Amino acid sequence: MSDLVISHVTKIYQGKGAGRIRALDNVSLSAACGKITAFLGLNGAGKTTLIKIVAGLVLADEGHISFNGVNVGAAAYTAQVGAVFEGNRNIYWRLTPRENLEYFGVLRGLAIGVAKRRAGELIDKLQLSAQRDTIAAKLSRGMQQRLAIGLALVHRPSLLLLDEPTLGVDVENLMVLVGMIRGLAQEGVCVILTSHQMDVVDQLADRIALVSNGRLMALEERGLFMQHSESMPYTLRFQGALDEVRAELLLALGVACSGSELLCPPGLLYEVLRVLEPMKVESLTNQLDLGRVFLQRIKEAETC
Repeated sequence: MSDLVISHVTKIYQGKGAGRIRALDNVSLSAACGKITAFLGLNGAGKTTLIKIVAGLVLADEGHISFNGVNVGAAAYTAQVGAVFEGNRNIYWRLTPRENLEYFGVLRGLAIGVAKRRAGELIDKLQLSAQRDTIAAKLSRGMQQRLAIGLALVHRPSLLLLDEPTLGVDVENLMVLVGMIRGLAQEGVCVILTSHQMDVVDQLADRIALVSNGRLMALEERGLFMQHSESMPYTLRFQGALDEVRAELLLALGVACSGSELLCPPGLLYEVLRVLEPMKVESLTNQLDLGRVFLQRIKEAETC
């Protein structure tokens, strides 16, 4: 059985006037320890609301959430959860990394001595040894994000919730964070991730939950999600120059042309090849890209 179970969760907010906003609509999914599940959706899809409900910070109007058989809201549930939310409020600015980790360790129920040892372990793991006694406000954005994840890990949680953990982080720090998150999953932590950075999701996600207008539209292994290629356009390169007749025929088909390269909808591939005959085709690719697949899936979901 999967370790995190979200069952029929609905959340409705009061909008302006008498209107109501259904932020989540009967969402059900499960996520296993040792795996990274990415929640993908456009702004306002309901991803952050769902993360906050799983964290126990927001109450669902309907539905049920449990982790390892313990219901959300129980002390035993909270003890298993670590979270990093979007923004800069995950750390205390006037404390050093060492002080932050020791302070949050004690808040999480660790004895002083244990908190000090755990702080030392995490400072090494976070690659912050040289900055251990630097005021957090003076750290780079990437280092602050590393520290934020460290604070979420100080009590060794089994469920880690990450809402845009790499936003605004430079490439060097990004690679450190990606390696750290992947390592946590390999250690058996259940990781829930939201991000608009598709390259990060592409490197990390084992499973993808597609959320649109508060509804769960798909929950698939990353490989299966990426197989949605039949609707992705082909890039076709050819030798020579198009004559006026061929150019007009391709334009009428809705094919985009730039120099000797065409962007061809898959349903029109053979028709485009017939138009080009007897010109020589140099290459034909259907490069899968998570960002493009995501946008296509969202477009399809919103037309349902």
